[in-house]
Amino acid sequence: MVIFSVTLCGQNNFILTFGGRDVSKTIKLKKEDLKNALIDFKFKEKNFIRSRIISFTIKIPGVKAEIIKGNRIDERIYNKIIRISSRGDIIVISNIKTVTIKDELVPYPDPMSPIVIEIY
Repeated sequence: MVIFSVTLCGQNNFILTFGGRDVSKTIKLKKEDLKNALIDFKFKEKNFIRSRIISFTIKIPGVKAEIIKGNRIDERIYNKIIRISSRGDIIVISNIKTVTIKDELVPYPDPMSPIVIEIY
């Protein structure tokens, strides 16, 4: 299982990473690396409000973009990736929606940078 560790860019509170690697640029992965991929993000400061991802949009070449509820690439989407994508294709994970967890769930206002994955 691959864990996407995603953070926001822009206010010096966040760094955009994927499994510890910088993903401010396109990252290259095998299709199989996306099975059950978990998208997550962390703040630089450990004492910051806990947050979680509630949805995201995934765009696979040749297929209409789909909104995914939760924070994981599910089996249905993974099967589309395996069936449809090929070497050199670009998959984009965007519109990543988060909530902060305090006494209640509150949407986090800053937009997240998209994750761009090139299949190799």
